[in-house]
Amino acid sequence: MARGGIKITKANIWDLIRNLIYCGKIFVTKYKDQESRYVKKLHEPLIFEELF
Repeated sequence: MARGGIKITKANIWDLIRNLIYCGKIFVTKYKDQESRYVKKLHEPLIFEELF
């Protein structure tokens, strides 16, 4: 671990790159009578969903 840095494992990196936020989607949890789902975000995706 670098001085003042953070410890990153291979598993952490895999989780970071597989995050759906990068392709413009976020997870919305169940609320009242609505089911949980993924929705498109307002920001422009960093990677196309087809490549993700």
